[in-house]
Amino acid sequence: MTLAPLHRRWSDVFIAGFLLVQVALPLGYYLSGEGGDERFSWRMFSSVRLSHCDVALTEGALRQGAVHWSRVNLPAVLPWAWVGLLRRGQEAVIARLLRSRCAPPVTEAVIERVCQHPGEGRRRTERYRLACHADVVVREVAP
Repeated sequence: MTLAPLHRRWSDVFIAGFLLVQVALPLGYYLSGEGGDERFSWRMFSSVRLSHCDVALTEGALRQGAVHWSRVNLPAVLPWAWVGLLRRGQEAVIARLLRSRCAPPVTEAVIERVCQHPGEGRRRTERYRLACHADVVVREVAP
């Protein structure tokens, strides 16, 4: 008996494991139901890039005992690539931006994404809200 059959078995196991991972990662994306992050998906089947989303950032600042809301000009404060990631709903980028805006006098920051998905007649609204004192990002989806 030679060593070639044993070596061949290990290579077969490695190839099968590699192929299993290549199928399992995208399949996990589709079965999770999230649908916004297509980094681990089969992009040829994804309609995420066909969606059009507008994004806005508003801040609530405490002035003279009252909270005053103002809209932030995103292209003026962020690189264009980050604005694109916000439009795609990258939650890590959204959370980091919201936390970065929490400096006095700002007490709360809200990112609103309004998206039109292909094949849907209505627009979908998502809000990511951060109360600076709580440091917890809350995601709200409008019906």
